Amino acid sequence: MPTCNLQHHSPRYLELDMLRGIAVLLMIVYHALFDLEYFFDIAVPGGLDAWTMLSRITATLFLLTVGIVSAISWEHTPSERRWPKSLRRAALLLAAGMAVSLATRIAIPHAPVYFGILHLIGLSALLQPMFHPLGAWNALAGIVALSIPTTAGSWSTLPFGFPPSGLASVDYYPLLPWFGIVLIGMAAGHALYVPSRHWLLHICTYIQYPHWLLWCGRHALFLYFVHQPVLLGMLTLVRAVWRAR
Repeated sequence: MPTCNLQHHSPRYLELDMLRGIAVLLMIVYHALFDLEYFFDIAVPGGLDAWTMLSRITATLFLLTVGIVSAISWEHTPSERRWPKSLRRAALLLAAGMAVSLATRIAIPHAPVYFGILHLIGLSALLQPMFHPLGAWNALAGIVALSIPTTAGSWSTLPFGFPPSGLASVDYYPLLPWFGIVLIGMAAGHALYVPSRHWLLHICTYIQYPHWLLWCGRHALFLYFVHQPVLLGMLTLVRAVWRAR
């Protein structure tokens, strides 16, 4: 497994690529079901609401790996480069989130994305440096974040988990409670990968992971953007062929 220069690069752990790859696969499955029901008016088994848990599991996997990788990156990045790196990452992800908001405003005008998973990860990148000193104690902070009750609020408090009453959005992941999952991931990263991989995880080096799933995990952001146009194109083609029979 390539590790590169640890002063400037974080080591690559295949099990984390695998987790992200699984999350990407689950995301594609859920969005395929969503597309069938929303854009093609084809009822999915049990109704789309019955599959909501799948989207929550997907988000949890993504956010856990975000936290774990953040802890690893923080450990292996020189101190003078940590904040600039976090700011660049936050800017990229928040810009990507804004692009998603714009696209869904056009495609799904009655329930666009105001603060989705990319907005959350981008804002998390700004907050994480302040929590890294807690190390494994971030697990406690994460539990607290998950336990804070949320109520209706206003547009200004929407990112924090207090949305305006009656908010309609196909993808809403506010800081509360979801930043708690990131914090728990950070705790796991500090406990299991800092300063090096815990000996209990060495078994991961002997597992043969599917290369295509590792590739998906390494290119999760790219796939996040391209999978929906590809899905819609494929489903449109299948419908056209079916109707032409």
